[in-house]
Amino acid sequence: MPAFIRDIAEEHYEELQFLWSQRRNALYSAAYTMREMGMLEERIEAHTQGLLVLGEDLLDFLEPGLAGKDELAAFASAFVLLRLGTPAAIERVSDAFRSAEGKRLAGLRDALANGPAQPLFSMLHAQFTSAEPPIAVAAGEALAFHRALNILPEQLVPLLRDKRAAVRQGAWRIVVLSGMSLPAPLYEAGLRDDEPSVQRAASVAAAWNGYAGWLPFCRNLAAQPTPEGVDAIAMLAAVLPPQEYQAVTTLASTSAFGPRRHRIAAAFGHPVMVEYLLKEMESEDPAAAAGAAAAFGRMLGVAVESGRRATIPPPSGAAPDDFDAEFLEEVRLPDLPRARREWEQLRPKVANASRVARGIDVSAGLTREIFGQLDMESRHELCLRARLTAGWTGTPLVLEQFPLRG
Repeated sequence: MPAFIRDIAEEHYEELQFLWSQRRNALYSAAYTMREMGMLEERIEAHTQGLLVLGEDLLDFLEPGLAGKDELAAFASAFVLLRLGTPAAIERVSDAFRSAEGKRLAGLRDALANGPAQPLFSMLHAQFTSAEPPIAVAAGEALAFHRALNILPEQLVPLLRDKRAAVRQGAWRIVVLSGMSLPAPLYEAGLRDDEPSVQRAASVAAAWNGYAGWLPFCRNLAAQPTPEGVDAIAMLAAVLPPQEYQAVTTLASTSAFGPRRHRIAAAFGHPVMVEYLLKEMESEDPAAAAGAAAAFGRMLGVAVESGRRATIPPPSGAAPDDFDAEFLEEVRLPDLPRARREWEQLRPKVANASRVARGIDVSAGLTREIFGQLDMESRHELCLRARLTAGWTGTPLVLEQFPLRG
């Protein structure tokens, strides 16, 4: 391969990895709407096409990434080889997956989940039923992404009880992606898991599948608030009826939930939360003021940050030395007068709504066009609400598959 072509290929390869990491972070982000996600996915496709012009030369070019330990390199290598689709490329991905571990396995799993993996379904089924748990759960998750995993709940039990946290977490991902019902003891074990990542995954599955014990679990989190409990409480707020506004205000005001607690108010989405958020923007705590402004923006679809910045002090409250001060997080403080003006303009439009997201009354029914205007975080909340209260039968799969649909 000529040196100049290799240089171009390297650029496509590195950009593909970077953009995929951005997409992964954006899937649940309030900063991305479908428009921004579409632009990001177009760039991913462009760099994929830039690599595919290498044809059979791709096998040698991508071999180091496919065999190495880097997660994103493994993903990009396998994803492009699956798109190439030749027998040699498919076989190479298959061989790599069956011998993978750690971060490399995670990257290959994501490639098989989001790429055209149909030629490898038989291999993945075999790995799910016979391989060691880390490979088995990765195979199951990839198949679940393609709606190609047809199993009984009891087949997941060994993975849900595996000694490795990553395996248990992956098994809970399969549960939520498949919309699978499980016996209560399995949910209870997951919600009590000592590993926070596993407990979060079990909580998501319990919420989306309407497990009755999820509400008591959230009550316990509310009684013993920590920053780690915000995600579950925000999911709860997204499905609570409008008359629970006082309880939600109390939860969003609980300082023990940390600076992300204002997500709870935005997830609830009732216009009564706006006055609360305006008051919170007056806080002398820069993290709280900035968090309230972000929640206000997500509810009403307007950015109200000012040009003023503030540094978030360390959690200990002690004055940082010069070295530590270099690494403290900065936030943009809100422009409170502007926020009040924006609210006065938008109030007549949404004051009678029971749920608001990005300035849209999402309680009045949604068209595909309006759904496409919502940010990714709001889309997840709306779909969870529809599943639990309106009989929608979908799963988070529709919010994650590549490419995303409107």
